[in-house]
Amino acid sequence: MQGSSLSEAVFTEDDTDAGIEDIDVDCSGLRREEWLHSPVMLVNVSGQNVAKGICCNVNPMDCVEDKCLGIDNVGVLIMEPLEGMMDMGWMFSLRIWPLDRVFQQRYTLAHHLLVSTRRLRVQNTLLERRKKEGKRAYVTSRTTPQIRPTKKSQILNNNSIHQLSASVCCDRECTRYFPREEALALRTEFYTCSPRMRHAKQLEVHGQLHVLPVSSTKVVTLSGRNVCEKAWRHIFAVSKTTFYRNRSEFKNGMRPRDHGNLNKKRNRTSTQQATATLSTLLEDKADMMPHKARTLPNGTQVVEMVLPRGTKWKKFLGTINEVRNWYSPITRIDSGDQTFNRVGFVYN
Repeated sequence: MQGSSLSEAVFTEDDTDAGIEDIDVDCSGLRREEWLHSPVMLVNVSGQNVAKGICCNVNPMDCVEDKCLGIDNVGVLIMEPLEGMMDMGWMFSLRIWPLDRVFQQRYTLAHHLLVSTRRLRVQNTLLERRKKEGKRAYVTSRTTPQIRPTKKSQILNNNSIHQLSASVCCDRECTRYFPREEALALRTEFYTCSPRMRHAKQLEVHGQLHVLPVSSTKVVTLSGRNVCEKAWRHIFAVSKTTFYRNRSEFKNGMRPRDHGNLNKKRNRTSTQQATATLSTLLEDKADMMPHKARTLPNGTQVVEMVLPRGTKWKKFLGTINEVRNWYSPITRIDSGDQTFNRVGFVYN
């Protein structure tokens, strides 16, 4: 390495494709930041030990003896000059010394720098090669799913109540002028009661709707104030779909019910029918695919099940229609030439 600068020795084109095997594997390859405050041995041009010191300046931009170090030198604090090899007056002085004449762990700092540079290049080359081949590193750490806030915690806060001012209901602006404290009290009472009581309130509101004498808009009396249907939905945070489904249930004379699933969402009749139908299809006919298993947020592992290609509808019509008779009728399935490709997808 003598006779050429360190920059030429490290960053030549020939070294780009060279592997780490070309360098002594016993060298640890310390980086520049790891040289700081480490004990070193200084040698002269002839290779003879002249002093022991401590590496104090490793940044190429540092200045020692009014000179910039550059990338080929370091600043060394002389601690123990060897008698006859160095002037004893240099003790405890800071001197500039070339990298190829500063030894640490039996190797020069220039050699350490070369090894660390080569090792970094090999790692980057492997990463680039893996990226081009479409491969990725295996990650063993599992990401913990974030805990999503519940609907109850989202709507029972001051921010949600203040957003009622931006809700548009009708020309009378029922939501805008409804007291915020009263809205929070009503909403808290609504979502802290039992599911049966909540369902009863959703049904009763359709029996309390009436038309004002001077308007054709249907309103309901809430805390001594007449509010429209849309304002009622905004105040109680009830979706439009749920509101009109409860209206249909009220017209059909349905009584308030309690789904009985503690802290779980009540499944609709259509969802129960679809679940029962899929269970009937997959129980005996589908093939399990263990290599396509996935883990649900609650930790349960689910294995994908696939129906055999070419399965005919007519093989399942009797069973599907039996399931249909257990629930509210949606659509009766007739025979045809349709076949299953995968669960949920049908093609001709």
